[in-house]
Amino acid sequence: MNDPRVYRTMHFKPPISLERTLEWFHNRGTNRLDFVTEEDGELLAMVGATNIDPIIKKGESYTIVNPDLKGRGIGTKALFLKSVYCFEIERVNKIWAYVDGDNTASIRMAERIGYRVEGILRQEVARENGLIDRYYLGCLENDLKKDSFKYGIEGQAILLYD
Repeated sequence: MNDPRVYRTMHFKPPISLERTLEWFHNRGTNRLDFVTEEDGELLAMVGATNIDPIIKKGESYTIVNPDLKGRGIGTKALFLKSVYCFEIERVNKIWAYVDGDNTASIRMAERIGYRVEGILRQEVARENGLIDRYYLGCLENDLKKDSFKYGIEGQAILLYD
C-alpha cells in the first residue's frame, strides 16, 4: 500500500504502517467486507465492499492488486469472486465503485465481468498534472456475468476468456 502504483489510484496518503493498519482493522466497523487473496504466502490482492447500506443494500467496491502482479487477471478474478459473495451470501443489491478516468485497465476489468459505467464525474480528482474525471461504475446481481468463470477441482476460479 506504500507503493505509488497503489496509492496513486486509491487516494490515500502513505506511509501506511502495520500499527496504523491494525488499529484501523480493529475499529473498522461492521458495515463492510474485506478479503485478502494469497498464494504460497504472497499477497495477490485485497478486495472488499465498504459502507454497505443496510436498507438499500448497496456497497462501495475496492480492489487492490499487488502491483508486481498486475496484468495477470488476478484483479478480475478477485473482483468477480467478491461480487458473487456480496450478491449470493450477503444479499447485497448493488456494488459500485469510483474509478479514476485514466485507470482504463480497472474500468475494462470491471466491465468485463458485468459492471457498467453509470456516470462520469468530470474533473473530479486532482492529479499532479491537473484535474481528471472519475467514473462511477455499478453492478447489480443480474449484470454480473456469472458464466465468465469455471471452477477447477481445487475451487480456483479460471477465466474463460481474455
